[in-house]
Amino acid sequence: MSFCLVGCRYSGRGCFTKLKANTSDPEPFIYMAKPMIAGNWKSYVTSTKEAKKLFKDIEKGLPRQLKADVVLFPPSLLLHPLARNYSGKRISFGAQDIFFESGAHTGETPALLAKDVGARYALIGHAEKRAQGETDETVAKKVGAALDAKLTPVVAFGESSRDKNGEYLEDLARSILESLALVDVLSLKKVILAYEPVWAIGAPLPPTGRTIRHTMIFIRKTLAQKFKREDALKVRILYGGAVNEESALEIIQNGETGGFLLGRASIHADSFTSIVSQWATK
Repeated sequence: MSFCLVGCRYSGRGCFTKLKANTSDPEPFIYMAKPMIAGNWKSYVTSTKEAKKLFKDIEKGLPRQLKADVVLFPPSLLLHPLARNYSGKRISFGAQDIFFESGAHTGETPALLAKDVGARYALIGHAEKRAQGETDETVAKKVGAALDAKLTPVVAFGESSRDKNGEYLEDLARSILESLALVDVLSLKKVILAYEPVWAIGAPLPPTGRTIRHTMIFIRKTLAQKFKREDALKVRILYGGAVNEESALEIIQNGETGGFLLGRASIHADSFTSIVSQWATK
């Protein structure tokens, strides 16, 4: 069964009108692109030696027939040592964060520098950065800078908590649209989204695949308010939050995600490569 996004309107009360099932519509609900498995190493890896060993173990553990794009986001000081010594094509690298300007910004990484040292992707708007005060407006500027530098932005967002009345959906929709404020229709196909509910990060278990699927529908409906239906359907949307070897397959089968953004699971080569391999069973 597929779902139609035509005519879905935001009500202003934290919800959208109900999607209607349309079994005669041959277009699938989710864009059937190659999934992405992204590993955000955060600050767990603290030496070049450790980073090189982890990378080598991940590379060795990947399945021969790779069914997913694999992207690693090491700490900024480890990006160049890893990228410069890798000539393969099965793994790509990304920056954990970028800044939208060069100049007098101590401690920041300009988008052009990240690109120069080997990044193809830029993680923007992660929950931990937002917790430090990063706003949707700043996220939007970073997304624009990433696109200008020919980096693929992976734009993270997610609600901090849920309420029974669904009022959190209004904030979620606003965050998505404001974070993409500088993205036009032509640029949207170069953007990847990552839904990370803050309340699930570090939790013992993630939401069920069915719960994630409902949110994915909501996200695409939100995108359809700014972009066309067909554009909303083609965006790759990752899920992140408490995913591990045991929970991944159920989400893969029922969540209608475009892949995963993994945190702690990505610094354990066996766990990370197991999750990559599980996409072959979908």
